[in-house]
Amino acid sequence: MTSWRDVISEDDCKGYSVRETALPAYDEVTVLRCSRLCEENLCGKYGTCWACPPGFSEHMDTLSESFGSALLVSRFFPCDPRDPEAVEECNADMKSMVRTILGRLRGARIRCRGLSDGGCDLCPVCAYPEACRHPDLVLPSVSAVGIDMESYLESVGKRFEFRDDGVTFYGIVLIA
Repeated sequence: MTSWRDVISEDDCKGYSVRETALPAYDEVTVLRCSRLCEENLCGKYGTCWACPPGFSEHMDTLSESFGSALLVSRFFPCDPRDPEAVEECNADMKSMVRTILGRLRGARIRCRGLSDGGCDLCPVCAYPEACRHPDLVLPSVSAVGIDMESYLESVGKRFEFRDDGVTFYGIVLIA
């Protein structure tokens, strides 16, 4: 059987860290907290896209039935974290990398699912509530599936931190 390591090379991921971890744990309290945060709609995506609630409604309890581990993708981007356009550009770079990894894995017939921070932004205007135009490329929000990134990172030996000189973005690729 082909391993993700046979498919993803360092050249594919220049500047990014990719490491295999345990799946993010399912915790009903965290799911409820994340759901409340999504409903507050501070990001403006609630009810507007297939990557965020209510369009996407799976959580790690059901996702963990189909996947055995996760790839944690990360990168520090030097930028002004108070500049929303710069931050969004960095986040778009992370999402692009997650989609690159998904494409490579799927090309090797490795079953996988990508998650990202802030939900999908592939299409300029999401087709929601009509059928998703790119269901294989949609990147559900980590919050939508009930993942508290700070707790998840701590569980895999990484520290979540805010810095004045840049931002670190994370993507998660669930693999079978």
